[in-house]
Amino acid sequence: MALDGGPWMAGEDAIDAHTTPAIEAPIDQAVALIRQGQILAIKGLGGYQLACDATSTEALERLRRLKHRPTRPLALMAKDLEMVRRYCLLDELEQQALCSAAAPIVLLERRRDEATGRPLAEALAPGLDRLGVMLPSTPLHVLLCQRLSFPIVMTSGNVSGEPQLIDDGQLADRLSTIASHALTHDRAIARRIDDSLVQLAAGKVRMLRRARGYAPASLPLPPGFEDISPGLALGPQQKATFCLVDGQRAILSPHQGDLDDAATLDDYERNLDDFLALYDHHPAWLACDTHPDYRTSDMARHMARHMARRMADDAGLPLDAIGHHHAHIAACLADNGYPRDAAPVLGIALDGLGLGEDGGLWGGEFLLADYRHCQRLGSLKSVAMPGAGAASREPWRNLLAQLIAGPGLAALKRRHPNLGVLKRLQQKPIDTLSGMIEAGLNSPLASSCGRLFDAVAAALELCFDHQHHEGEAAMALEALAARALTPTPPPTSRTSGAIAPYPFALHREQGGHRILDPAPMWTALFDDLAAGKDPTLIAARFHLGLAKGLGEVIGEMLDDVVGDMQDDALDEVSNDNARRLSSTRNVKAIALSGGCFHNRTLLELTLKCLAPLPVQVLTHHQVPANDGGIALGQALIAAARRHPLASDQASDSPTSATSTISATSTISATSATSTISTTTTVPSIATVTTATTASNNAQETAHVSGNSRTDHFPR
Repeated sequence: MALDGGPWMAGEDAIDAHTTPAIEAPIDQAVALIRQGQILAIKGLGGYQLACDATSTEALERLRRLKHRPTRPLALMAKDLEMVRRYCLLDELEQQALCSAAAPIVLLERRRDEATGRPLAEALAPGLDRLGVMLPSTPLHVLLCQRLSFPIVMTSGNVSGEPQLIDDGQLADRLSTIASHALTHDRAIARRIDDSLVQLAAGKVRMLRRARGYAPASLPLPPGFEDISPGLALGPQQKATFCLVDGQRAILSPHQGDLDDAATLDDYERNLDDFLALYDHHPAWLACDTHPDYRTSDMARHMARHMARRMADDAGLPLDAIGHHHAHIAACLADNGYPRDAAPVLGIALDGLGLGEDGGLWGGEFLLADYRHCQRLGSLKSVAMPGAGAASREPWRNLLAQLIAGPGLAALKRRHPNLGVLKRLQQKPIDTLSGMIEAGLNSPLASSCGRLFDAVAAALELCFDHQHHEGEAAMALEALAARALTPTPPPTSRTSGAIAPYPFALHREQGGHRILDPAPMWTALFDDLAAGKDPTLIAARFHLGLAKGLGEVIGEMLDDVVGDMQDDALDEVSNDNARRLSSTRNVKAIALSGGCFHNRTLLELTLKCLAPLPVQVLTHHQVPANDGGIALGQALIAAARRHPLASDQASDSPTSATSTISATSTISATSATSTISTTTTVPSIATVTTATTASNNAQETAHVSGNSRTDHFPR
């Protein structure tokens, strides 16, 4: 029952509010229950949260089991900085973030000398050396934590994959199977919002999840966007956000979640309607991702992109479909206030997967880009994903594909016949998968950096069989690398003091496209495994080698200035490539984006490798580098294309892309078993037709027509 708007307890053992003080009694009971090892539901600012004793292994294991969250790290709440320092190392910038009005979760290095106080349970962040920590963010949290001498777990009030609970009326139905009691109050939660998450990397506090305390605060537009009409970008499928933009500001929504879940999609649509009404925003155009069909044809209607097309049909609005990795780079440019009329940048976009502008699956890209144009200059080597989506969940599949594409599985078995990981791989259906890869059956090629991380993690037998959550294998691999690169105690004979990077090969295809190939790395890595080298050393050598390879590719691209070539050398270069190379002459900056750059070790090593180059390096800080920033990039690309500057109009050639005037936008997706075709009318817009075919994959073919295009730099 409500006590004059104050907190009260709900549960079988809840005390009678008429016999105890209104404020202290329910909070004291909540403290007693937490000390007893119970799980409580607590009403927070943007939704219910689940809390328990962070020093109790039994309570944490029960929470994980009931919440269906077996391994994903759990956040902590500590009452003050003194308690935080008891368990974590704390930098001045991290302290400022913790104590800020936003009160985000901050990733902190865990102390291993917890001599004072109760030790934290290892189940908080299995296999990781950093903890997500926050201070109390509401008066109710303050009153609760003041009575506790240890930190508590504070995680979202939901079963994993569902939206966080905000409705008091659903409390019993949705959380009674997890929490024994609820500490709540009668102030309604108007809008669901997650806790924000930040980390200190390369000397800056950087956003990993932008939500409570930061969103929906407006973001300033870079110079040159003052005269754009209002628009709306609908963002990606995962880590979804949307973005409202006009000539004064961009409003990037809080983190919405993954739209594969029907309840999350419904919540996304409600929040979008709410924001449009709240800001009285009337978009004149829309933007979305180019991906027409994310996992299966049945999921197509849940795509944010298809929502955009339905909205365009209903409202009669023009629609731009924006390349996934172009949007990544544009978001980084916007995050740094990079002027619209500035020279193009060389972009490195590293993530799990996104539909490429050639119809293939991309995820390790070297791009020449500005707010209007994007060209692919190079990539990581494309390797098969046997089982397609299954490869994203089962790292051993990526290991098998990498070994087949690199040194060869048979050659490695002859070289290391007794190696445990190869014997473990032999227990999998490798003959079947090898045949699928050879035949191109349900094994699309992908230049994915995320899948490369999964493969290396599997070689070290991290998450070998299965990942319980996205990025689990890569996070475990980064944790190992960080231990070797910042060793305490000093290096041993198994790790050595000086760590050499693994070799990556750099190939140049006809037309100048560069391929960063990890094949040589695998031979060296398996030699280290056979020699019994410490896994931390192997993980560190991989990170060092990848960062060094990224720097070498960018260095060569900056050297590719057509003006420095002899005339006879130009004759050997295709006209398209010559135009492309000439566009690099004015490059003054490099932009790093994509979820792989949330890996602090990779980001810092890459910045060191790029430091000698005579260009500025742009990185994310206010906006996440992962898909949480995609909507901002989409919005500015669409705005720049729809409102060209005078300099844009002067430089653009009528033949800069193959264009047709059409009022019809068609999406179709075909597979071996099903076909979906939808037609959406988009009035009065010029459309560019791009045929997209997922590389070497008969199961995934898409044709996109509409204002979906690969815009190359003016010729």
